[in-house]
Amino acid sequence: MATEKFPGWLPVQVAKHYGFPLQYSGKGQALAIVSLGGPLDLDELRADFQAMRITMPNIRMVEVDADKISAQQNQFSAGETHLDVEVIGSLCPDAKITIYRAPNPGGIAAAVNAAVTDKNHVISISWGNSEFFWDARTATETALEKACKQGITVCAAAGD
Repeated sequence: MATEKFPGWLPVQVAKHYGFPLQYSGKGQALAIVSLGGPLDLDELRADFQAMRITMPNIRMVEVDADKISAQQNQFSAGETHLDVEVIGSLCPDAKITIYRAPNPGGIAAAVNAAVTDKNHVISISWGNSEFFWDARTATETALEKACKQGITVCAAAGD
């Protein structure tokens, strides 16, 4: 395993650079993170927050369609989710953060629906791929429309 190097800029420093209003802590906000990777290593996450000298936020984990998450998916890294938690938890430490882990591929719609049902204010989807390859494209569009109609902000990856 490669040795991790501490990043040049912390999330809070990037936020300051771009004028993000850091006086808000996320208190009273519910933020959802859609995860299609492997399980999250909470010990590693705690160590990273400790290295950043930031209190790790409380995180709730929800597995959506857990019986459809394959053994192969459980071998994947949760790197994208890990990054999301570090950034969101650094900038919104008082927010209620819930990770909706769903099967890959095809689990985005179910995860978004669960996040909408739980009345989250913001949904973050960092996993991205061309929707032309999604089996559940219509279901995902319907779930996103449902979020929109309820006034939920959805942030999604547009590719790396």
